Amino acid sequence: MCSHKPETSETHRNSLDLYPIQKHCIHIHNSNKLENMELNLIDIPHEALDVAFFQVGWNEWLQPGWIHEKTVPYGIVAQARTGEYEITCSGQTVRVKAPEAFLTPAHQPMRIVHHVDRRQHFAARWLHFSFVLYQTIDLTSLLDMPLRIDSRRGRELGLIMQELIQCEENTEPLVALNHSIRRRELMWRVLRIVCEASQFKADAGDRLKAGQRLAPLLAHLNHNLTQPISVSQMAEMVNMSPSSFYAFFRKKLGCRPMEYAKRIRLDEAASQFSLTDRLLKEVAANTGFANPFHLSREFKRRFGLSPKQYRALHFL
Repeated sequence: MCSHKPETSETHRNSLDLYPIQKHCIHIHNSNKLENMELNLIDIPHEALDVAFFQVGWNEWLQPGWIHEKTVPYGIVAQARTGEYEITCSGQTVRVKAPEAFLTPAHQPMRIVHHVDRRQHFAARWLHFSFVLYQTIDLTSLLDMPLRIDSRRGRELGLIMQELIQCEENTEPLVALNHSIRRRELMWRVLRIVCEASQFKADAGDRLKAGQRLAPLLAHLNHNLTQPISVSQMAEMVNMSPSSFYAFFRKKLGCRPMEYAKRIRLDEAASQFSLTDRLLKEVAANTGFANPFHLSREFKRRFGLSPKQYRALHFL
């Protein structure tokens, strides 16, 4: 959330799935005025739904009106403890103060203004997160999420973020295991709150079915970033003809197959720029780009910033 290293933060990727999901239902208020809509995931393998990534921290500063503009490959929950946020995203602008919080989805441009309090002070805690289905489908992409989280849910999210911040890494094996379990439990609570506050998008069912149909391909793309692949090879992985596969993919996921594959690689590059100090050429090699220039060009096209600018804003 901040342009400098936060005073404390913690990052986790691909945590162990310690609790296989035998039955998991998400209840979300439906836009068609039904009381609840239940998406039953009982037939989905437990490994299909996961906490793929989270990063938590807090910061404070005295710079009034500081503005942060960015697009990131993860969702954000943030809560000002002193001062207020002014957040613009998806055509909306809201001002948020404690105990409220703001909530933004991945891949949406946002503009964040930090307003200090009467003492010219601003302090906040924040959580970056990604919940995924079939290793690549962002679960929150199925949801219409509110930009502002109300006070009741904001208080609960604030307590969760505070505990995540305090649940520090530990070298003692048993303590470390207990902390890992607790952090994962807290992240499932975050997902529950997000779902309770949201509505399904009109095409959520189609996108989920498409994810199930394309699961072998999506897993391959996610785990083989450096391997070239053609549309014909993609189609073969899901037992479809190239023409049928192309039409199905574009209709259900809203983009061409090769665009989607490039998006996965760019998202991974963004993660490496924010979480590691790897050189540009190393990140390019790790994510399947021919050279640093190619990565830089495509990265700026997607995120609106050069890799160097992105790292300056997001490196932790």
